Order: sequence, then structure tokens, then C-alpha cells
Amino acid sequence: MSKKQKRRSEQYIHVEERSGSFRFKITVGEHKDSGTFSTEAEGMRWARQRRQSFLDIRDNIGLPVSAVRYPASIPLPVPTYGIPYASSAATPIKMEDVFDSYEKYDLPKLSGKSSEKSRLMNLRQWFGELYLDRLDQGFIDRWMDDRLAGKLGSGRDPRRAETMSGVGGSKPLTKQQRYTRKLAGKEVPALAVHPVSTQSVRHELSLLRRSVTKYLERDDRFPIYGAWWQAHYLMRMQLPAQAEPRTRRVSDAELVAIFDSISDIPLKASILMGILTSLRRGEVVSLNWQDVDWVRKVAYRVK
Repeated sequence: MSKKQKRRSEQYIHVEERSGSFRFKITVGEHKDSGTFSTEAEGMRWARQRRQSFLDIRDNIGLPVSAVRYPASIPLPVPTYGIPYASSAATPIKMEDVFDSYEKYDLPKLSGKSSEKSRLMNLRQWFGELYLDRLDQGFIDRWMDDRLAGKLGSGRDPRRAETMSGVGGSKPLTKQQRYTRKLAGKEVPALAVHPVSTQSVRHELSLLRRSVTKYLERDDRFPIYGAWWQAHYLMRMQLPAQAEPRTRRVSDAELVAIFDSISDIPLKASILMGILTSLRRGEVVSLNWQDVDWVRKVAYRVK
């Protein structure tokens, strides 16, 4: 079977294989449910139970409303390490599915999607192959310690201006220079590792929360997982402290000194454009001629 291939397994049951996992979807009239499983046999047992529950409701057997989501044959959430926890034997959720859903349905709606897309790519790398119930307190706390220490990707150099200007030594190699040296078989100096800011980790954890919540709200999953998710450690944990706000801005004298040191006219114009409009660096370099209304003297920000 290919990496992603849908097929009908039995009446009302469809299955899709995704990189070794099996996603089952059950549809009986207006009643729908879905779940991802590590084995096809496990998923089929769950799917048949859900199908029968929906058929009983459709045929007006008179089951209570709670049976729509928790028939007697499916285990209810049980406590694990003091936190309500959905049994992995019921409907485990793979984080890859969560991130796929967020990227398809929610990311396109954002105006600042480039930074969110970059964070989502990192979350995929760290958590994509895991199931949601694996992200318990111990796992998340260890991940957060490693992330803040720069072990999962270095933070910014706090003295990057001096480093890039070569103060106290030679300038660091650019990415292209490092690549060229590597191709030539020359030694490439190791990159310095710097701690990651608490604000970056706050953004990543907030996106992790948001992507799971959006996933559960979609396709009517919240009746099953809503209470469990609100009690999950990820939703209850204390996020890292917010970064301290800036206490100063660049002075006019500093700006004059910067411009006097630049001989490249297009570069000087780009910097001035950013200062006068508050556009980000990426937004300035992404501007095209058609983004400028020369009559109204207005530039439209590229989303």
C-alpha cells in the first residue's frame, strides 16, 4: 500500500494508511467518528464497535445519548498519573494528524503565517511521530529544559551585533561559506549554542495547545476528548515567563551613524523603508513594484 491510500474496509467503515499508522473513519447517516491506530486489527475492533453504536441510534433502539460516544464496549477514560487520560486502546491521536489538520485548515487564515509555519515545522520534528497521550508531564518538562538550553536548536547570540561585525576576532562564516567549505572537504567550525528565549518556547507551547484544540473541535471530536484535554498537563502547565519588554529604542544619532556607514544606496533605502513603515525585514525584501500605489503613495504589505 502507498504512503497514503484510502479504501473502504467494510460497510460504513473507511481506512487510510499513513506512514505505518491506520486512520479509521465511520459514517452512519449524520453520525461520524474517526481515530488513528498503530495496528489495523486494533482500529478495526474500535470501528466495528462505533459502527454498531451508530446503527443502534439510527434504528431508534433507545440508547442514552451518552452511548453515542461511550458505548459500554469502549473503555472510558481512566486516571493515569493523576490526570484524566484517554486510553490508547480507544481512539489514540497521532500528532502528525493534528499538525496536518492545522496546516490545512487554520494556517492559511493567519496573516503572519510565515513564523507560525516555521514553528509548526519544528513541532512536527519534535512530536510528529508521537501520540498525544505520550506528551505527559515528564516528557514535556524534559523537552522544555532541552529546548531552553538550546539542545534542540540554538537561540540567538545575545551579542550578535558584535559577533557579526567581527569585534574581538574574525567574522563568523555565513551559511553559504560553511556549505562551500564542507563541499571542498575543509574543516567547518562548530556553531556556538545559545539558550533559547522563554518567549520562543511560549510561542511553541501555545501553538501546540492551539493545534490540538482546533483538531478536537473539528469533526465533532470534542464530546469525546474535551474534558480530558482541558485537564491535560499541556493545558494546565505554567508557561515560561514572558520576555522582558524593550527598555530603549535606537536614537536619532545612532541611526545617522548607521546610514553614514552604508554606501549601498538600495540597502540604505531598504533600511529607511523599514524604519518609516515599521515593516519587518522579510516584508521589506518581499515588496514588489505592484505592491506600491504611486498615486496614493501607499505600499501594501505582502501577507
